[in-house]
Amino acid sequence: MALWKSFKAKLFLAFSGIAFLILFSTGFALYTFNQFGKVVDNTAEVTVPGMISAMRLSEQSTLLAAIAPVLAASEEEEELRLTGERIDGLIGQISEGVSFLNTQEGQADEEAIFRISMQSDELGEKLDDLKEISLRQLLLKKQLRSALKEVQKAHNEFADTVGPVIYGTSSLTGLLGKRTARQISSAVKDLSKVEKKDSAADSPTNSAYEETAKFAQKSISELTESAIREMGYALDIKAEGSLLFALLHAGAETDSTDTLTDIRSRFKNAHTSFQQAAAIFKISNLAQRNPVLAENIYELDKRISGLGKGENSIFELRGQLISLREEIRKNLSECRELAARMTRQISGLVLGVQTDMTNIQRRTKESKHTGESVLLLICAGCLIFSAVIAAITIRVISRHEHDLMTAKENAETAQKTAEAVNKKIIDSIQYAKMIQTSLLPNPENIRIHLPDSFFIWMPRDIVGGDILFAESVENGFILAVIDCTGHGVPGAFMTMIASSALRRIVKDECCHRPAEILKRLNIIVRTALQQDTGYATSDDGMDAAICFIEARGNGQETKKGFPPLDAHRLTFAGAMLSLYSVHQNEISVVKGDRQNIGYKKSDPNFRFAEHSFSIEKETAFYMATDGFYDELGIDNRRFGTVRFKELLKKIAPLSFEKQREILLKAFEIHKGNKERQDDVTVAGFGF
Repeated sequence: MALWKSFKAKLFLAFSGIAFLILFSTGFALYTFNQFGKVVDNTAEVTVPGMISAMRLSEQSTLLAAIAPVLAASEEEEELRLTGERIDGLIGQISEGVSFLNTQEGQADEEAIFRISMQSDELGEKLDDLKEISLRQLLLKKQLRSALKEVQKAHNEFADTVGPVIYGTSSLTGLLGKRTARQISSAVKDLSKVEKKDSAADSPTNSAYEETAKFAQKSISELTESAIREMGYALDIKAEGSLLFALLHAGAETDSTDTLTDIRSRFKNAHTSFQQAAAIFKISNLAQRNPVLAENIYELDKRISGLGKGENSIFELRGQLISLREEIRKNLSECRELAARMTRQISGLVLGVQTDMTNIQRRTKESKHTGESVLLLICAGCLIFSAVIAAITIRVISRHEHDLMTAKENAETAQKTAEAVNKKIIDSIQYAKMIQTSLLPNPENIRIHLPDSFFIWMPRDIVGGDILFAESVENGFILAVIDCTGHGVPGAFMTMIASSALRRIVKDECCHRPAEILKRLNIIVRTALQQDTGYATSDDGMDAAICFIEARGNGQETKKGFPPLDAHRLTFAGAMLSLYSVHQNEISVVKGDRQNIGYKKSDPNFRFAEHSFSIEKETAFYMATDGFYDELGIDNRRFGTVRFKELLKKIAPLSFEKQREILLKAFEIHKGNKERQDDVTVAGFGF
């Protein structure tokens, strides 16, 4: 007993108890964390990959449904091949995803995975059929284009042949007329001789006069009938031939089976008439005199027959194309239905995985609650050692206090350096803003030509990607709104390219038609950014709306030198941007073409639509970039084009300065305290 009461025994018992508590707590903590680790491993190795795989399946099936119309719309074999390879890749990825889900242990819905696999295979078969049909369509289009070239060539040769036929007929008629005149003249001379003889013999000459008159009448009648007959078949050849070529062109462009049948029937009738006229011509005097013309007409008849009849005729090729389009529409409908079913199955699979995640979270919370008690015990033990650790820590802190102070001073120095660099950057951008602002037209100068007008230009950042352009030209005034790719400094660079290109087009090249300006701007931007080459690293461009306000009138002028209002005419062309007009409380929208400017995919040969109309008094016009009506409000909803048009209709009767205030106020109320998403530009003017 004395041994256990001794200091060493008590110390031994105390350390033994501490050691037991430490070992017990550590063992329990290890068990708890091991259970928690199993849950985490299961989540990381099974549940999360299953969730990711299911979500990828959803994305890939949606993309597969979306790419099918692209496949059907392919215009070149290379494009069809690339799209087909992309579809094959998506099908392969879906198959891999389904196989991965099948390999996961404890997968909740094996039946759904099997259905997805079957639907994926069926969709792949449908898309293979679509590729085959699309390829046949491309080949038929190529054959049709070749046939149309042959039609045009035959048409040109027909024009070259029918001219000499008509001219030859006319010339032959003239020769026959001269011959008839000579014959009648000779008969008259003979009559004179007979008259003299009869006068000497004192005998009557009535019978000689009657014979001469009958001969002249008969000769003129035969000449007239011959001329009408010869010219008639020549004109029939020309008329029926022109009709045949017109029907061939019409048949190549129709999209209706009934219309195609009607055109083919008309072609058959016209061809019969043409052959009849050609047969008459073959036995005509002109054909006998010029057999080359007859041979040309015969060869043209054979070529026209080949183009309008047979398996490779224009009508047969067009009929096959119409049938293929119906097959494509049916195939696309089936692909959409299959994709929708796959999406529903995948959504159910995702829901099942989410349920597994919820169960894992519940078990994790239970394990956490159990482990908290053990962790509290461990914390109590840690507190005992805290004093020792604190003493050691104080000495360590003392040693490194000097190092910490030095590090703090270095950090402050680095912060000051960063602030200085940031200030230089901000100053540079502010100066860039001044340069960009100088590119904008002066509103006062614009009001010289457009007294009733307003302009809103609000870049999202210090500088922006929107730009206004205005230029007075000899016979009117050009106003443009441009929305370039990007915001801030990149967008500002694009506005400089746009402004420079517009000035070059309008002032140097004297191009005033909005559609032609857009086309030239598209070419210049693509060339400036080298996006018309295969090695370009950028793919930037812009949207645009351009108005040309043309002054046509009697030469009268207002005090500010602009023609009277009733002499105005407005011409508009747009690339992704529209023109809004309000007259008598009715709003109209002239939509721009669905074609961007300057991008790699932008077609340099695209012909922009041009809309031209006279301007009525009390009419207000507006152009705006999408930054206004695409802005998200405090409810995360867009301002919207419908609301934008209603607002324009409401404010149109007011002064343009008041209109500007109302637009800005409505925009700020909608945006609230949220950061602006895009540059905003609006131009309004009226007459």
